[in-house]
Amino acid sequence: MLLRRPDIARHVQKLLLRFSTGPRARSSDYNGYMVSSLAYCLAHTLDALHTFIWDADEIPQRDDMWFALRMS
Repeated sequence: MLLRRPDIARHVQKLLLRFSTGPRARSSDYNGYMVSSLAYCLAHTLDALHTFIWDADEIPQRDDMWFALRMS
């Protein structure tokens, strides 16, 4: 939704990404890569962001996501 609505994304101040766990959840590697890629693409529209929390068991598979978020 935030990728489709940059007018809303620019007002987000805090973003928490939490992953589902359990037997029905997809693999954490797949989820981690997809979500970190989306966060990377979204970073340039998050003008007001001051807090970002990655709440997952594994670190994001896309390291450049952190750099993109810091630069914005």
